[in-house]
Amino acid sequence: MLAWFEINSFDTIWLSQIWYSLLVPEITTFYGVRITMYYNDHLPPHFHAEYGDDEVLIEINTLNIYAGEIPKRALRFTLEWANQHQTALQELWDLCRTGQPLRKLPPLE
Repeated sequence: MLAWFEINSFDTIWLSQIWYSLLVPEITTFYGVRITMYYNDHLPPHFHAEYGDDEVLIEINTLNIYAGEIPKRALRFTLEWANQHQTALQELWDLCRTGQPLRKLPPLE
């Protein structure tokens, strides 16, 4: 059974960030773009790219945008990176769907 103890707002924010990082593993970051996957996420196989307050979901097999949007420059970097790591992204998706730990991938250089 989980218990929630709220000592103050700082502790609440800190604990929620830990919980979020456990459920949404960060794959890599580069040029302000944060790449993540959600455990037990819906199909089709995809990853999330966040840039500031914007987010896009990109299908792994086709590298097509599934939902959302980010600025064009950030999207260009994201797609270039994803093209370099497409096989590894599919492997991470398979691990993520079964709740296994994920490894980080190198950033775009």
